[in-house]
Amino acid sequence: ISLVRSVSYFTKLTAAKALLNLTTDDNMSAIRASGAVRIFATLSAIDHPPIQHICSKGFHLLTLSELRREELVQRRAVLQSLFNMVKCSSSRTRIKVGTSVCNLLACANTNKAAIRAGALSVIKIIATMDVEELRESTARVILTLAQDDSLHKILLREPIVPILVLILQQSHGFTFECAIFALGCLAQTAIFRLPLIEKGCVAALVSTVLSGKIST
Repeated sequence: ISLVRSVSYFTKLTAAKALLNLTTDDNMSAIRASGAVRIFATLSAIDHPPIQHICSKGFHLLTLSELRREELVQRRAVLQSLFNMVKCSSSRTRIKVGTSVCNLLACANTNKAAIRAGALSVIKIIATMDVEELRESTARVILTLAQDDSLHKILLREPIVPILVLILQQSHGFTFECAIFALGCLAQTAIFRLPLIEKGCVAALVSTVLSGKIST
């Protein structure tokens, strides 16, 4: 871990790769005790695409099991380091970050901490990426969150309706269906109905029918 303090990018990259290989559930006690999760956060701020990509892979690994997710969300600053990587120049890195954010939001044990740290603002960026997998993940996450009554007031303050409208306009197949289901779920709750109208949901639905994406 001390190697990350090196001035050499190569040494920092090597240290990050080593830490990546050690990120397993079996090693979580040692990772927690050493503060290793914060290393990914620190290194991710370095303007060096290979290092940032390894950090994105490290963050992604941390979102793949309940034990690791719970460790990741312990510190708001660490989450914000992950979210800031959505601005990285590498598309591979941005895709990893997008998948990681969706993983955190999809799980009941971590979604509230992720939301408090700003995750919902990140998925707006994720949804604009030209990656169908991320659009699908975003629609599915919003569908999941919309079914939690305790999150409704929080969701109302975030741009989730414009995000779903965007996905509706740009996607096909299963991703399109996920967006439709998510909008339908929101429409069942009274506080979302007016925002759905004001944010263009009805116009978008009419447009999809006229375009033939929805058969009548």
